[in-house]
Amino acid sequence: MSLLNDQYEVDTRLYDGARFEVLRARRREDDLPVILKLLKETQPSPEHIARLRREAETMRSVESPYVIRYHGFETDQRRWVLVQEDFGGVPIAAMIREPQHELGAKLEVAISLVRGIDDLHSKSVIHKDINPTNVLWNVDSGELKIIDFGISTVLSQENPDFFNANWLEGTLAYISPEQTGRTNAPVDYRTDYYSLGVTLYELFSGERPFTSTDPLELVYAHIAKRPVPPPGEVPGGAGPAGRGDHEAAREVAQGPLPERLRHPLRSPALPG
Repeated sequence: MSLLNDQYEVDTRLYDGARFEVLRARRREDDLPVILKLLKETQPSPEHIARLRREAETMRSVESPYVIRYHGFETDQRRWVLVQEDFGGVPIAAMIREPQHELGAKLEVAISLVRGIDDLHSKSVIHKDINPTNVLWNVDSGELKIIDFGISTVLSQENPDFFNANWLEGTLAYISPEQTGRTNAPVDYRTDYYSLGVTLYELFSGERPFTSTDPLELVYAHIAKRPVPPPGEVPGGAGPAGRGDHEAAREVAQGPLPERLRHPLRSPALPG
């Protein structure tokens, strides 16, 4: 039998891309809910195998309540599978599309995401693809987890090469100026904070700061344009945030923010 059929009972296909597919399943030996990320080819290239293996090693190196938990990396020499926890989360992109969520819930998501990014940086991991599809949230438990470390870097900084806007690493609508390769600046931990800013802009306003569908226009916008301040209306609400929303904001913000958020130019991920 195949690795999948022998060890896992597959329930749902969550993603079906050109190279990878993502499945919701249960491990037969202990009925554990898991998410399987696997290469689609039965004979994948060494490069694709190495990328999936690096993703597994990065996940295993970071222990954080805000980072998806690693359960294993398996192969039968035909299929290569990264096994991750399934905590019942859905992408916060769904939260953005459903504006009935209260401000307090969005603030919880925002603060948890900041803490998750801080935990990554404390291990010198730069995610490089923070966006609403790579952040999962369980509406019932309030848990939040960062996923998809396929292009993450375990380095203090790197110098990207620019070839073509259609082949950049990362999700173009959320990519930082330095990650485009057109600023002659190294990519360090601050690239995640830029992508965090775009993500939070969309979470609270319901739309991205730059909405062009042209790749080169998006690259130009990230480098040279200032985003229009979001409107003062709460998406899906009747008007500006009311007293109850402000009270929720104060309550959520009681906890201490990560050190690197209070002092964004200091980080152990950078020398000096």
